[in-house]
Amino acid sequence: MFKDEYRVVYEHIKPDERLITDTIRAAHEISEETKITKVAEMRRMYIMKKKVAGRNKMNRFSKIGISAAAAFATVVLCLNALPPLARAADNVPVLSTIVDALTFGRFSGQDGRSGYDITVPQISGLSDTELEDALNELLL
Repeated sequence: MFKDEYRVVYEHIKPDERLITDTIRAAHEISEETKITKVAEMRRMYIMKKKVAGRNKMNRFSKIGISAAAAFATVVLCLNALPPLARAADNVPVLSTIVDALTFGRFSGQDGRSGYDITVPQISGLSDTELEDALNELLL
């Protein structure tokens, strides 16, 4: 019974208008700050995702490029360091032109009944003979 009396009194209390407006204003300010914070956080996360995606793409392309360069360097090194490999590859129709372009010297010799002669291709037919000689000198 005592509770019922307080309940009736509580239900008839009218809140102060200033209290209501201050409470609503504070709730709006908090929600605006929260919105601004959320928008800033979302923007920061978007930028971070873009950066990470760019790095992953760069890493993928750089790994592929480094792998391709290492494979090419290995082929060139093997062709120039191992004359029997260059000689064997020179006998393959498609590889012979590649071997001629990638060997940095002249390999010749006799192997039993067969002989071989692998030379670096030379540049010829340029109108500037000094440039042609300089380039051929660099190739040899």
